[in-house]
Amino acid sequence: YALMIDEMEKRRRMRDLYLAGRLQKSLTDRMSSSQLPIRLAHLNMPAISVTGDYLDLIELPGRRVAFFLGDVSGHGLGTGYLVSTIRSIVHSHLSAGRGLIETVEILNHFLIDRYQGNEFLTMFSFILDTRNGEIEYVNAAHPGPYIKSPAGPLERLSDSQRLLGVLLRPYHSRRITIKAGQRIFLYS
Repeated sequence: YALMIDEMEKRRRMRDLYLAGRLQKSLTDRMSSSQLPIRLAHLNMPAISVTGDYLDLIELPGRRVAFFLGDVSGHGLGTGYLVSTIRSIVHSHLSAGRGLIETVEILNHFLIDRYQGNEFLTMFSFILDTRNGEIEYVNAAHPGPYIKSPAGPLERLSDSQRLLGVLLRPYHSRRITIKAGQRIFLYS
């Protein structure tokens, strides 16, 4: 009887992980339907069905787009739920007209208040104005992306700040301008 109960519990956990993984995948699949004048390709291969990776594209007013790539510490169902919460916070703040810095700082406050430094997040986030190619970005201890020009060398954005969820100190954004034909490679 005990073996049967253990097997049923194991199957329930596997089903929960599978369903949570499908939900998480459906959220990132929405990114392919953007109507903006940019092309986006992404690959997400979780080690198990639920991942601590956060990947999001949000269309904003004024032909702008926000992009977030992050990695929550840990693995499993709890980490997947935290990614969903982070996604909700980001969407609600940006849809309320808040800027990139305010959104990053509210994530930092949330993680510190809720987890007291036991959960943290690395994240590279930016807002691209598709009218002029201006990018405002914040790198919170995530691997810096590369920018490739059609006829130029590969450049890396290497400036970084501390990870989210550790210290209550302000974050700062940087600005760059990209031109048509340039590519940005982000990875986690």
